[in-house]
Amino acid sequence: MRVWREVGSGVTAAQVRRVVASTVGVGAVARRLGVAECTAHRW
Repeated sequence: MRVWREVGSGVTAAQVRRVVASTVGVGAVARRLGVAECTAHRW
């Protein structure tokens, strides 16, 4: 997981939360647009 490697290299908790929040936000937008079903097989 890229995020955890960044944590190991000195990334702050605030930056990690920002990455997580942006990831969750992208997922929410994808579900809202109805493309989650199309991209689910990639994850």
